[in-house]
Amino acid sequence: MSRHQMRKTNAQTSRSLSSTPTSGRFLPHLSGCLSRLKPAPGTGICFHLAAALCLDLNGSEIVMATFNGASPAELFASPGACPSPFIHCWVECNGRAWTPTMMGPTDQTVPTRDVEVYYDANGARDFYRLSRMGLLTAAYGSGLSAFFKSGEPLKGPKPLVSIVLGAAGIPYQIVKGAVMPPDDA
Repeated sequence: MSRHQMRKTNAQTSRSLSSTPTSGRFLPHLSGCLSRLKPAPGTGICFHLAAALCLDLNGSEIVMATFNGASPAELFASPGACPSPFIHCWVECNGRAWTPTMMGPTDQTVPTRDVEVYYDANGARDFYRLSRMGLLTAAYGSGLSAFFKSGEPLKGPKPLVSIVLGAAGIPYQIVKGAVMPPDDA
């Protein structure tokens, strides 16, 4: 890596959250991810979006927890939603839950909520946290940045969901595309 590239990388990673707008060129990993992935319930897309956003926000961490399954009313409104408890992933920074899965197709900003409100609304339990540095360490050599920014394939045999869950030490299983705790299949 050249000195210019190192300075550019350091400048990008040293932005504080308070000075980082929540859209556009200021979130290049998330913007790239959103332009390529097709969000759908039960596909683990939350891990992709959270990892991309975590790379863009210095001082952030990925948080994973078991959420309640969808209620009958939620299943009626969104038939693809998971009726069983599942492992969900989002980003936290400065006491706020950053929820890129809540973005609409034309939204230009990442919704945020108070973490306690977010936990209560979703019945969150069994929390695991992965710092930005932990994500970078776990994904070292995988080409994670290029994966999000330009759509290049990850290097190595593990999919992104396995990299994130493995780094956080979370036992899990994939059932019909949903990431679930082992005892809730």
